[in-house]
Amino acid sequence: VILGLSGGVDSECTMEEWITLENNVVKVRCRLNNARSDTSFYGGFSQELPALYTNPPFRRIFTYNGTSPFTGGALTQIIKAGPPWTSFHATEQWTALVDTSDWGVGLYHPGVQYTLGGTAGAGSSVDWYDTAYVSPIVGEHLDHNIVYDYEYYLVVGSLTEIRDYVYAHRPPVLPHWHFRKDRQH
Repeated sequence: VILGLSGGVDSECTMEEWITLENNVVKVRCRLNNARSDTSFYGGFSQELPALYTNPPFRRIFTYNGTSPFTGGALTQIIKAGPPWTSFHATEQWTALVDTSDWGVGLYHPGVQYTLGGTAGAGSSVDWYDTAYVSPIVGEHLDHNIVYDYEYYLVVGSLTEIRDYVYAHRPPVLPHWHFRKDRQH
């Protein structure tokens, strides 16, 4: 697979994706194999890992963005029309797009808190541009020869079911870093 860039220039990379369905959860593992002939060093850029868009009725955005994650604190509804999108910290590392009965899809990216999100359009099911958007954002240097791996989870269910899944699969309390072969985020 050669990924095309917006300027009509082909990328010198491949993108692999492994998808596993487990009950109400879609587990997605991604790998970018960069083989760029330009070996110049470029600064880090924000990467959407991934970007999730929904249409009506899934326009209500919820997350926990308080200072005591994983303690069952009150959720916050993110209310922001865009673009441009609003930024927030999803301190439990998940955000959900739900309907008025609090049912929808949650996006969980372990280890990532910085998030963009918002809604566009008036919420009408007949307007093609009506959408809700969330994306965990990671600043990354994508070197000319990097193999870049990441994973995320899409959890379908109620806000309670989404949060329960995240709590049951949350990362260790403290990060554990070993830079043995590359940047590794």
